[in-house]
Amino acid sequence: MGQIILCETKEAENTYRFSSFHQEISTYEELCYYIREYFIFFVEEEIPESLVMWISSELGIRDLEQEWDRLSTQKEKLEKIITCRNYFLPQEINVLMKKYDRYEKMTDGERKNRLADEYIKQHRYDRALHYYRQAYYIEKNAKTCYNMGVCYAHQWDFEHAAAYFYEAYEISGRKHILHAYYAILMMQGEFASVKIMAGSDYPAFIKKWNNWRNEWERQRQDAGNMTNHQQKKKILEQWKKDYRKEVE
Repeated sequence: MGQIILCETKEAENTYRFSSFHQEISTYEELCYYIREYFIFFVEEEIPESLVMWISSELGIRDLEQEWDRLSTQKEKLEKIITCRNYFLPQEINVLMKKYDRYEKMTDGERKNRLADEYIKQHRYDRALHYYRQAYYIEKNAKTCYNMGVCYAHQWDFEHAAAYFYEAYEISGRKHILHAYYAILMMQGEFASVKIMAGSDYPAFIKKWNNWRNEWERQRQDAGNMTNHQQKKKILEQWKKDYRKEVE
């Protein structure tokens, strides 16, 4: 027989908003979804008392608040939240806790980069840059420099974007990073300079440049056709369908 995963708690009258990733929840089901999707935030940032109070008062999970002060580590607290009701399967809980252990073993620079990566996925480039800069001063590498260039480019700060793309290229020597540097110069109107610098590589770069421009335009149009709220709701509903299916 398969097992149907159902939500065992009521829907809250008052929603809870996560400031780290700007999401609102009203059910335990949604809480579990966002813990899985934004796991790094629950590792890097302390679980706020306000969330515990909300779970207790709005969702009616009183036993969590009663046991909270007995838990000594953030890992124990997170595990308690995801096991206080029968939602995640045991093997899923085990996977999440192993993921927590992997984060704990990362260097400080790796964790800053990982957190910044999550912010960049949300298009929150200021917050991403905040953590990439910290990682940059801990350990400079091509990936961090490249991602800083991406953040600056999205903020239309082409001077800094070009500088970090070129630094990333100097470290790694990778052609796709050099092409990103050329693309920023093109955005600044340096068409002749790019043609001279690229030399025999110019036709290959121009092909990529045209593809990038088409992709940027497509993304811009998609963003105009669907609001950010609608996108999040669509993703959540699809996840619920996938998650509630029978587990053999």
